[in-house]
Amino acid sequence: MIIKGLKRILHFCLYGISFFIPRNKKLWVFGSFSGYTDNSRYFYEYISKNKKEIKAIWIAITPSLAYDLRRNGIPAYYRWTLKGIYFTLRARVYIYTGYSSDINFFTSGGAILINLWHGIPLKKIEFDINTKPLVDKIKDATLLTKFINPQHHKSPDLLLSPSRFVSQYSFIRAFRLKNESNILEGCYPRVINLLERSREKNEGNRKYVFFYVPTWRDSGGDFLAKSNIDFLKLNDFLALNNAELKIKLHPATNININIDDYSNLSLISKSIDINETLALADCLITDYSSVYFDYLYLDRPIIFYTFDADDYLQEREMYFNFGEHMPGQIVNTFSDLLNEMKDTISCDKHKDNRNAVFDIFGNKEHQSYKFLYKNIIDKLKDKYDY
Repeated sequence: MIIKGLKRILHFCLYGISFFIPRNKKLWVFGSFSGYTDNSRYFYEYISKNKKEIKAIWIAITPSLAYDLRRNGIPAYYRWTLKGIYFTLRARVYIYTGYSSDINFFTSGGAILINLWHGIPLKKIEFDINTKPLVDKIKDATLLTKFINPQHHKSPDLLLSPSRFVSQYSFIRAFRLKNESNILEGCYPRVINLLERSREKNEGNRKYVFFYVPTWRDSGGDFLAKSNIDFLKLNDFLALNNAELKIKLHPATNININIDDYSNLSLISKSIDINETLALADCLITDYSSVYFDYLYLDRPIIFYTFDADDYLQEREMYFNFGEHMPGQIVNTFSDLLNEMKDTISCDKHKDNRNAVFDIFGNKEHQSYKFLYKNIIDKLKDKYDY
């Protein structure tokens, strides 16, 4: 404990020094808490390919990730190596998907922090959270808690939001932004990538693809055991209807069945980019996950399988009443799920509802990396004399 405390003190000394290091406005560093993924990955790839005047560096959260990326020709460095520290101290712009600690909080003094975030919130986030344990880390944090997790208490300079509605019900307050001038308007880079992938979708003779993406439960464990899914019956249903079900679980979720025993079911590796399967899916099945906001851009059917709604909603605060802004059939039992899957193959019943929700949460006009880049540059020039 003493060693950790001394180490953190040294980190804060570095943080203080970082405010005095001259920063290069043409050096941008990128990172993500979940690895080489999400919004920062796709925007990084656009910048590195199309904006040669900017030196784009990926800062990895683990040495192994940095090594793997460099093997694939991507300039990436672990944040606590000499090169990682050098680039993060010299970069003028930090671009990340969660917190500046996705890159390195302690080298970020004097940098412009651009948070692309990682999704439209259904569950309350950041300073909107009023329930334990997260409220103790953020809204009701003590000096000790802030010392341990300072990244939660540093607001971004710019925050990407796909719509004004999202900014107003959550982002401005949740991230303690000064005003709407700290908001970047635009489409999430991962959604732009999803749209690109979907245009390459092969519509030839193939099975109908259901994609099941349940969210993480705070209680952990094998929550699917409580779902009452009869996997044998589900497999037979899929075979009968020339369909298949692909499942992608949260990295921390455990499952106690062998999916390989079922010919029409498959478990997508946790390391595979979700967009690869999302773009191919004919119907998304989820529950309380905001992944469906991304899927709305494809205008395909969505089913909400909420078998544990009573328990889940007691654990997590939501921005909206349950069922509000959920543009698809909500089912609570396995038999109802099968019936809805069967109906969905033959009939899309919720297209109008999806369009109505998309009009509130989505971004019809700015679905390009080029627009996002221009918006960032304009904001940097206007607010930071870039």
